[in-house]
Amino acid sequence: MRSDVGGNDVTEYIRGEIEKRNHKVSFEEVESIKMALGRVAADYDSEIAAAKASGKPLSTAFLADGRQFPVYTEILSGPEILFTPSILMKETPGLPELVKKAINQCDLDVRKDLWEHIYFAGGSTLFPGLPSKLKAGLETLKPENTEVILHEVPQRLSNTFAGASAIAMFEEFYDWCVTVDEYDGEGDEIFSVKCVS
Repeated sequence: MRSDVGGNDVTEYIRGEIEKRNHKVSFEEVESIKMALGRVAADYDSEIAAAKASGKPLSTAFLADGRQFPVYTEILSGPEILFTPSILMKETPGLPELVKKAINQCDLDVRKDLWEHIYFAGGSTLFPGLPSKLKAGLETLKPENTEVILHEVPQRLSNTFAGASAIAMFEEFYDWCVTVDEYDGEGDEIFSVKCVS
């Protein structure tokens, strides 16, 4: 199961909000701001309302070149995109709904075990507050008599790369890859031929 919203979307959203206040920042600078200051709000609507009502910045961004500037609700709204993609006007399910959908696509006899063994990895899972908000969202979606247990993978920032590297070591890996020439010759249809069979 894959989401149409991810870490790059969060970064670009934060960048857009910062640049609306006439601060020019690179993608890499915003990445560091996102990782240092971004967090998932337990009650997004009330925290956003309180922050806007105060009119005060939530924090200050310090860049490697010595620049600094205030940051506001974007450090909450950016990560919230993972739970509420409609912030970006995208009609895709949020993280808890995606997990439920993925579990429900599996055989009935393994679903209970899957609810108890939810592992997450990747840079966006490092946001403070993400595990507790994900668990709270899943608790409202789980079947009766089922426990939701989340497992945080060590080194989850680099696990995606490590997994892809391990797969690339298989001799068959290159048989699974789609080349530019194959794509140019057959278009999207090549994926159903090479990736599904």
